[in-house]
Amino acid sequence: MTAMTAAAARAAHLLVDDEPRIFADSLAATVLGDQAEPLIGYHRRHGRHEVLAGARVMATTRSRYTEDRLAAAIARGVTQYVLLGAGLDTFAWRSPLAGQVRVIEADTPGTQQWKRDRLAGAGLRARGDVQFAAVDLTGGTLDAALARAGLDLNRPALVSWLGVIMYLSRDAVAGTLAALSRCVPGT
Repeated sequence: MTAMTAAAARAAHLLVDDEPRIFADSLAATVLGDQAEPLIGYHRRHGRHEVLAGARVMATTRSRYTEDRLAAAIARGVTQYVLLGAGLDTFAWRSPLAGQVRVIEADTPGTQQWKRDRLAGAGLRARGDVQFAAVDLTGGTLDAALARAGLDLNRPALVSWLGVIMYLSRDAVAGTLAALSRCVPGT
């Protein structure tokens, strides 16, 4: 549900909010599938409510900030982008930058399969190299999952971890940070 509400906020931003637009996720509505109309429609009907407006601001600014940081990292030579708790993020299917980095989406196996089914059903193809690291951050071994997905720990990566931490225990957060600490400096 959290993946859907974040995608709905990104999609609704383009329909409800005034210019200037913070972030343009042109595929968010598509990956929502049959849930697009109910979720985005709620934003259309109640879009000025401070909670919904705040949700759109949060979802769009964090995505904009991350992708701006990724563009800067690519300019410095970074070629790996890891999304922890990727949910319905559409970067690899909509951004021209996707062809310049290996994208590794880490999420639970069920969430990943659900997303992949939605993308396939919509006929969407990734713009570059996308790998899926199936892992449950509450008890999985993140570094092993990332290695299986092709993350090179000897090369820097940009790692995004958006909208996930509040759902994890202190131990899960510490375990995730410990795994990421094994990445080369510059990550």
